[in-house]
Amino acid sequence: MESIGKPELRWVKGYNGKRARYIDKNTIAYVCGNNVNFMKEDGNSVVFTSPGEGITGLDVHPLNKMFAFAELCLNPKVFVFNYPDMKLVSELKDGAELEYTQIAFSTSDFLVTVSGVPDFKLTLWNYIKGEALLTVPLAEELVKSVLVNPANWRQISLFKESSITLCTIEQSDLKFNAMSRNVKMFVGEKSKEHIDDSASNRHDTLAMHRLELDLTPSAIAGLMEPEAEQFEDYYDSRMKCSPISQAWTPAGDLLIGCEHGQLLRYDAESGLLKLIFAPTTHNVTQLARDATLLRGTSLLSKEMSIMEEEAEAMPPNSTSPLGQGAINCMALHKHGLYIGGNDGQLRCVDITNDSIKLLDSYDIGVSITSLDFSTNWSHLNIGSDKGCMYTYDINAPGAAHLVMNEHSGNFVGVQSLAPGLELAVTVRENGEVQIWSLSDGKLVGSMSLGIEATALAASPVAPIIIAGTVSGFTYDGSLVLMGSADGDVIIMSGYASQEFKMLCYTKVEGAVETITTHQVEETKVIHVVVSSNNTGDVTHGANKCTTFQLTPEVISSVESYYSSLKADIEDEAINKIVFNYASPSYGACLTDTNTLYSLAQDSKKLQKILVPKEKPKKANSKDSFLLPEMEAEAHQLPGGKLLVSPHGKWLASIANDGKLQVRTLAVGGQFVESHPHDYRHGGVKTLCWSAGSQHILTTGRDDGILTCYSWNFTSNGESKGQNALAVAKHYQSSLGQIILQERDAVKAMSEWGPEPSKSSLELKHVSYPIFSPSPEPDEQSKMSSIEKAINNDEIYSTPTPLPKADTTWLEARELLAHTEEDKQYAETKKDLRYEIRVVRRKLLDLMEKNKSVPEIERLQHHDFDLDIDEQQRLQTVGDAEVNRIRDAMEFENLAKQYLTYLIKQECWDSMEVKGRSIEGFDIPLEVQNYPTQKRTQATLDELSRAMATRRIEMAEAKARADMVEIPIPKPSQVEAPSVTGSMGSVFGGKSDLFYNQFELYSREQKVTQIILLNDAIYRIKATFNKEFDEVLKKKEMELSKIKDKNKRIAKIYADLNMMESVKVYPTSTKEKPELLLTVDDSEVTVEKYLTPEQKKAKEEFEKAEEERRRREQGDNARERALDQMMGGVLEIKKEDELKKDVPIPNFMISKEQDDWGEEENKQHKEYERKVKELQEEREKYRKQLEAELKKLQQFLSDAEQGFNEVLKSLFTKKLKVEMVICQEELKILRLQWGLMFEESLETTERQLVASIEHKKQLKQLAAEAYIVARKNVDNFKEGYDILVAEDKVMDKGFKREFGDLPALQNELLYKLFRKRPRATKLLHTRGETPILDANSGNPFAERPSTARQSMMQKHVLESALTDLDKPINIPEGVDHAAWQRLCNYRRSKIDSEMLVRQKALIMAEMMSFQQKRQDEDYKIAEEIEDLGQELIKLRELKQRQHLNLQVQLLMKQGQVELDAGSYIHNYKDSVLIHRGVVEDLNGKIKTLGESKIASMMESKDFRKGIVQLEWEHKKNLMKIEDLKSKMRVINMMKVTREIQSYLSEEDHDAKISQEVSILEQTIAMQKRHHEANVEAKKKVLLDLKHTSKDKSLENKILLNEIEELNVSVNERQHIHEASMNNMPDKNMEVAREKRYQEIVQRRKLVDLAKAQANEVAVLRAEVERLRMRTFPALVQVER
Repeated sequence: MESIGKPELRWVKGYNGKRARYIDKNTIAYVCGNNVNFMKEDGNSVVFTSPGEGITGLDVHPLNKMFAFAELCLNPKVFVFNYPDMKLVSELKDGAELEYTQIAFSTSDFLVTVSGVPDFKLTLWNYIKGEALLTVPLAEELVKSVLVNPANWRQISLFKESSITLCTIEQSDLKFNAMSRNVKMFVGEKSKEHIDDSASNRHDTLAMHRLELDLTPSAIAGLMEPEAEQFEDYYDSRMKCSPISQAWTPAGDLLIGCEHGQLLRYDAESGLLKLIFAPTTHNVTQLARDATLLRGTSLLSKEMSIMEEEAEAMPPNSTSPLGQGAINCMALHKHGLYIGGNDGQLRCVDITNDSIKLLDSYDIGVSITSLDFSTNWSHLNIGSDKGCMYTYDINAPGAAHLVMNEHSGNFVGVQSLAPGLELAVTVRENGEVQIWSLSDGKLVGSMSLGIEATALAASPVAPIIIAGTVSGFTYDGSLVLMGSADGDVIIMSGYASQEFKMLCYTKVEGAVETITTHQVEETKVIHVVVSSNNTGDVTHGANKCTTFQLTPEVISSVESYYSSLKADIEDEAINKIVFNYASPSYGACLTDTNTLYSLAQDSKKLQKILVPKEKPKKANSKDSFLLPEMEAEAHQLPGGKLLVSPHGKWLASIANDGKLQVRTLAVGGQFVESHPHDYRHGGVKTLCWSAGSQHILTTGRDDGILTCYSWNFTSNGESKGQNALAVAKHYQSSLGQIILQERDAVKAMSEWGPEPSKSSLELKHVSYPIFSPSPEPDEQSKMSSIEKAINNDEIYSTPTPLPKADTTWLEARELLAHTEEDKQYAETKKDLRYEIRVVRRKLLDLMEKNKSVPEIERLQHHDFDLDIDEQQRLQTVGDAEVNRIRDAMEFENLAKQYLTYLIKQECWDSMEVKGRSIEGFDIPLEVQNYPTQKRTQATLDELSRAMATRRIEMAEAKARADMVEIPIPKPSQVEAPSVTGSMGSVFGGKSDLFYNQFELYSREQKVTQIILLNDAIYRIKATFNKEFDEVLKKKEMELSKIKDKNKRIAKIYADLNMMESVKVYPTSTKEKPELLLTVDDSEVTVEKYLTPEQKKAKEEFEKAEEERRRREQGDNARERALDQMMGGVLEIKKEDELKKDVPIPNFMISKEQDDWGEEENKQHKEYERKVKELQEEREKYRKQLEAELKKLQQFLSDAEQGFNEVLKSLFTKKLKVEMVICQEELKILRLQWGLMFEESLETTERQLVASIEHKKQLKQLAAEAYIVARKNVDNFKEGYDILVAEDKVMDKGFKREFGDLPALQNELLYKLFRKRPRATKLLHTRGETPILDANSGNPFAERPSTARQSMMQKHVLESALTDLDKPINIPEGVDHAAWQRLCNYRRSKIDSEMLVRQKALIMAEMMSFQQKRQDEDYKIAEEIEDLGQELIKLRELKQRQHLNLQVQLLMKQGQVELDAGSYIHNYKDSVLIHRGVVEDLNGKIKTLGESKIASMMESKDFRKGIVQLEWEHKKNLMKIEDLKSKMRVINMMKVTREIQSYLSEEDHDAKISQEVSILEQTIAMQKRHHEANVEAKKKVLLDLKHTSKDKSLENKILLNEIEELNVSVNERQHIHEASMNNMPDKNMEVAREKRYQEIVQRRKLVDLAKAQANEVAVLRAEVERLRMRTFPALVQVER
């Protein structure tokens, strides 16, 4: 294929809103896929394709006309190109391992790159030389943006998710260094909060520690770096901001826009972060007020008044217009700061006074994601993620010019538009249809369908497109084949003249993946291959291949081949055959009647398959699988699509790897390849050929990019290309008549517009009966119609369903089939309905009869259901639902049972003592025990170790005491409860192993004490629980007695016929909590569910019980004998006998009293006697029962009161025990707090030690850097001195150089030699880069970069020298050769001066670098010293904490003589004294107070009169004095000038305000002078400190030397004194005179040597001067 040519990129379209940059005054550069698009403001564009793999991080240098970007691959490179010649300037390598995240140019010759995972570093490049100058490691966090200060390339800002990093580049000749500063985006004052601030009021030691040392929250939490820093950030309560945009100011401040609308200013010099704007109600009002002031001016747009009205109408809690996302991007201009965001408003604000003021506002209408000024700062480029781009004229605000509007969204299809040689059409996911010019890529037109589109097809004979599902036109455009996800392949006429008639459809297995066709020219037969997937996972390619043929005969009479009225065509009519792919395939393409190409899923190769013409024997037989005949290398990733060129010779393929491959069908293995899209965005989705095969268009899957490639034919391929074009033209001419016909038909069509309300059945091309769409009948009304017909015994006919408003063609065909079927079988259905009505009547009669039969014979309602299958189905559905619910309930019950098991295991089974309560009898008193868990073996082992350790310590202390004879007090006399701090020993917590509170120093002792105290609490609780159990047992005994007594009382109540009830004390769950674990049957309120087995067992049990009762109801001899012999009882009781009445004689009932006989009267008297005796016995027995009842009731009352008293005493003890436990727990808490505080101190100490070690490492590095910098300075200084000497030699050697000329000419030329061009201002015309034009909008115009300023000065100097070297400036008498020599010599001298000046600047920079390294060294040393002092202070605090113990004392009420200010008082300033001292003092005070009160009462009355008289006297004296002073003032009063001026001037306040303003200005000026003086003094003080440190070191050395010299002087003095003592006085005088003469002589010799040295120096200078006159020397003159 390479012999033919290669497709080259012609144009590319697509913009996603990323940053677009001006590269010259009217050219905008932005990334478009794997290309850089350079677009003019008039819409014309130039495309540059990346030489690497992909593009990321595009940035431009508008001054030098360069652009740079990085590639997307392993070990990526950065390419720097010139514009507009697109020449490669340099390739920057080894700057990243995997990716570059950001690239930024400086205004000079430097480039900054930031790499991502895994190295995370910033690299500074000299992009001209391609050298990496500096690499700075960064934190492992993604950098969102990098920006170089245009006014100072040494300042680089990077922002991340929640922080910014400022890198300051320092330079020492060729060595670069970076100082990084990370700034957290926290706004506001940092509050000094501590954990549990209220503890300072509760704990004196904590308050004392806080005054001395401020522990950080991370130290309290015990965290070290880097977790400590993260914890501090989390603990910080200030407002956190997320930066999204940034801009530098000329003053060196960084403006930061945040995600939630905040605008911040960061001072790079001081490191302060200040909030300029936050979206609040006040800011909304301020912006509205600014809008009011701007109304009517040219800078105010119409939308501003609307914004003001909205701001005034906002409620108090409404949000600001600069809300979330309102500062997506920003750009600084001289007029102000331009801001754009998601709200589509372009705002210009003034931020000069650290407050925001709205200057201008314009509504773009779309979200703004990019802002950039042109190189002449007159236009502002506005980019949006909606695919559009505007330019805004700064000098003519109020309107934005649309540069590009390509819309946004991913493309779903691209096709060439008929005739296919000039236009192409695309459709996006949102239904946007766009038409593009193939020649230049301009957008010809667009329209929105208003619906979501999934595919696109274009007619080859007419400008017609179809947007829908998988679809495509046939070769001649006569048919359109459409596929769907449910396996329908619909065939439609492709001609507008036939009104796009729907012909038929056929079904395939699974979802349609591709449809490919091939038409035989001779027979006009269309061969179709449909690839589909029936596995349900369409991402694995197609596994089914369905082939069929569409002949002209079938198409012309398609309705005769319908298999039903649904328009499904018969398989035999189209010769439909189904095959299986041997491996899943993508993008099948039919190039011949039986030749199929596809991309394999597994091997990712191109396969050539020959499709058999015969049908396989079985569906999945071996011959049904299509095996590839040939395979060729293709794409690297699976998926893709194949498309043959219109002339049938070339095959193009695309895939998810983003590549386009083109090959000839003759040689399938060789191909040419292009890279239009990136695989990271899903690769290539669709492609198409132009009609003449001259262009190839591709669209990306997820990048929204459209590319157009055109052929770059070789000399051999020109004929191939012409042949393809000729085939297309021939095809167009052969279809000329059809094309004209279709175009006329298209013109006759009405304009289309999306009308959702219309049904697809209303379109003109429908070939079936048209139904008027009507809404579906309501289901409820339908059911009511059915019920009404049944109630009236009428025949109900289901109405024919009507189509919906959005009915598809297939649904309409199905409705049509139903309608025709109703018409065909109408009579049959009518007869069936009559028969059904007869059956229904019979069934209703049977149901009525069923209601009157007995219940045992009555049938259920569902038994009358005649539909057995439906009945079984409903039964099955019901059983399944019951089983589902039962399973769900079983799972829920199982979960609850498991939860119950866990709760019982943890809260009941693990408890050694269960929690329970004892309630009193008829009193609201309840006492609970202490539930205790079983102590684990680990706890017991820990306790045994602590006790063993303590015993060993006590034994060791006793042994040591015996050795030194120290008396040890007995355990009983060791400590009183008031000293131990608790009453635990009284309530069962006594132990001899406790430490004394005044001896708890070490950590081990405190831990052991905590263990022993926990054991004491356990023993105290156990002791109380024992007593609690005894009381509980006592209550149970009392309850059993009460129960027995209640039985007797109930019997007495029954005997006495009293209706009173017996008082019963039921057992509650508080006293017996185990009752909660058992469920009584009475607690279950629902019917218990029984399984069939349980039901069967219950029925058998009930039958057995019934049989047993029936047998017992038979002849029972035992009961009959008992009734007959003993009246049915075994024991005769007295109360039972008393209940029996005396039997009345029969005669008293049958006879009158007058008829009684004597015997009968005797019987009557006997009867009365027995009755009286019975009454007496009954009364006697009643009184006995009443007495017994009172005795029993008194017994019960006494028992209840006795137990209540016991319970009250137990309750009192419980309170005391609770108090003791709280005391012990308070001691434990104090010890635990002490341990935690010690841990915090240790953590702080570790942090300080780590900081000191880190600072020491930095100190070492700083010292090494200082040594290197000083060495570099010394080396550079040597070269600089040589250059200075050479420059001076050139000046001195001028006369020698021109010594051949006369002296007059020599002097004249020397003056010209010394003449230099005047220092002129750097003028600049209004061109493309007005960097120094103060009239432009560039805010950095007055602060150009040093390199650019030097270059421009060099150009100005060169032009000035050219003017000086002109022959017109030659003096008279000087020949041209001498003048040329002078010009060359002068240029050399000026070059030397410029070089010296340049080296001097470098020298100054190096000296500054050295000084910074020295200052850094000093600063780190001071920090180390400060950290050391803090560490010493911390260790002192640790020692104090170790020795300053806290003890707990018990104080009785009345022993605290302090005012209880808070709940728990702070006893820090209190002392402990004996109570006797206080009582004695109180007695004395009371006595003295009484005497004092008595004396005061006596003197009160006497002094009262004296005071009154004195007050009157003083009053009169003060009046006299006041009158005298007034008289004196009046006499001495003078009219001064001030009074005169006050009286003469009308506006005295204005004068006073003027004087005040003058004084304020004076004060402000003095403050400024004072601040400047303070800064200067601080610098001097810092230098003096450094000097002082150096002097102190020198003094130490000198002190050591002085000590040594003192020793030697003393030794010599001793020797001299010894020698002088041995010498006589006369000899001493001689020696002194001799010594004096020697000193005088030495002085004279020294003076003579100095004079001779001066003469020698003068002679040497003269010799050097004479030698230099003879020949030059490149040596430095010694001075």
